[in-house]
Amino acid sequence: MIFSLIAATRNRPIELKRFLDSLQGQAPARFEVIVVDQSSQAEFDTNKSILTPDRHSFPIMHIRSEAIGLSRARNLGMQHATGQIYAFPDDDCWYREGYLNDIESWFTSHPQYTFLSGQYSEPNIVNPHSLMGHRPLASAASAFHVRSVSLFVQASLITKKHLCFDESIGAGTALPAGEENEFVIRIIRSGGSGYYSSDFITYHAIFRDQANDDDSLNRSEEAYGYVLGKHITCPTIIARAMIGYGRSLIEAFGRNSKVNRWRARSRGIVKGLRTARNSHRAEKAAE
Repeated sequence: MIFSLIAATRNRPIELKRFLDSLQGQAPARFEVIVVDQSSQAEFDTNKSILTPDRHSFPIMHIRSEAIGLSRARNLGMQHATGQIYAFPDDDCWYREGYLNDIESWFTSHPQYTFLSGQYSEPNIVNPHSLMGHRPLASAASAFHVRSVSLFVQASLITKKHLCFDESIGAGTALPAGEENEFVIRIIRSGGSGYYSSDFITYHAIFRDQANDDDSLNRSEEAYGYVLGKHITCPTIIARAMIGYGRSLIEAFGRNSKVNRWRARSRGIVKGLRTARNSHRAEKAAE
């Protein structure tokens, strides 16, 4: 089993080096690293020296991408991937020693699953945002438990169904969230099934200092609304959308920030519905 680790990077050479250094402790797991670089020219040149193949004991492909966007980078990386398992680490995450060996053992023991998702956290710290425990991920709504840095997917279904990330959402776009959830929903709708286990932890900052300004929160809310709208025909997505609406309306009374967030999600749902409608029309026209 070979892993294809597809990492998008933009102006983070120090963090990228830490990730690559953590891969030295993954033997005997076999893997390739595909770095899709959207950095400025100066940072790209810095990364070029970090990514020199003779500095590492594993194969590295360094791809320059002028187009900005996390989803675009991951799609480009998948076009070059040759492994049986795809993973999508951020450039600022890192793996504990032996992590990929444990992932490989899990897939060997659970061949019925298309993908595995775990949590993210920092060493010896409990992430309060993480779902704890173990559960199958078989419904569209369950895809919202997935975080991309801890997502491992069998490549066979991806290539067979020509699945990719929606490039209109994700970091680097006007809708900077939800890309992994939308991707996993389409995996499930294409016949795949997954499993979540909090035992598998990808190291990543817990975002204790993340921006919580209203604009950032509203754009993320709009992105999740887009995902809901795009897949509103799934019964579990309808239920999730209605529950979310009810909760948001209750919270909104007397709080302008909550009203704005509710409006943002509504805008996103409308955009998602339009995307789904246009895709359906295009499929009909192609028949």
